[in-house]
Amino acid sequence: MNLGSLLLLIGTIAIVLTLISSMVIRGKKNWILQFLQYFSGTLFIISGLVKAVDPLGTAYKMEQYFAEFESTFSATWMSWISSIFPFLSGHSAGFAIVMIVLEILLGIMLVLGTWKKLTAWAFFLLVVFFTILTGFTFLTGYVTFDKQPDLAEVDVVERAQRFLDEMKSEGRLTIPAGVSYTFSGNFENQVRATQRLMVVVPLALFAIFLILYLQFR
Repeated sequence: MNLGSLLLLIGTIAIVLTLISSMVIRGKKNWILQFLQYFSGTLFIISGLVKAVDPLGTAYKMEQYFAEFESTFSATWMSWISSIFPFLSGHSAGFAIVMIVLEILLGIMLVLGTWKKLTAWAFFLLVVFFTILTGFTFLTGYVTFDKQPDLAEVDVVERAQRFLDEMKSEGRLTIPAGVSYTFSGNFENQVRATQRLMVVVPLALFAIFLILYLQFR
């Protein structure tokens, strides 16, 4: 299903809901606003359900958002705020689940027309939030490359990073002001796992030796 057919489906559902509302609820109504309300609510519900099928995909997307925020703010006078985004990136899965649930609930509230003031403000803030995210990522370009045979993904990224560093040190690559680059992908999971193991393994070994010492002293 492409974007056009999806919008046509959502529009059809919104028209049906508008017609049902006109038959069930009597009185003077703005049918255009009613249609837009049902359209937005249906869009949010379907969008949330699609994200719920693959919450990890949504989490990876949130990591990209946070990485772009960190890269952007670190080069400005607001660099102090950039330290927040690595923390958020580490909790991107929980953040993604909250966003999915909020999106579905907001869609249901729009369709049912309940808590109108709360729904209107939540709808406005969520739209502003996603508009800001889209605006930041719109300025982001992606260069994809695959791993090489007999090399782990982390090794490929490290070689690419060394190559770019050499290019910059030799003057063959110049990064314009306001432009930055960062590596992103599945290798980040391995990097995070390695960092955690560097902490967990020594602690586990210390705990084992401590238990053995207390047991046999």
